[in-house]
Amino acid sequence: MADGGDGFIGRCDVVEPRRGNRRWPDHVKARIVAESFQPGTRVVDVARR
Repeated sequence: MADGGDGFIGRCDVVEPRRGNRRWPDHVKARIVAESFQPGTRVVDVARR
């Protein structure tokens, strides 16, 4: 068997999903919105920062 016959496969990490939405302070939200309205700026570029 590939596991050596003892039944132990190896390490297993459990990753829990995020819960809820991020909480952004108002001044951060205002900056993000202002950046997204700049001419030539794509929302996706602002979101990736």
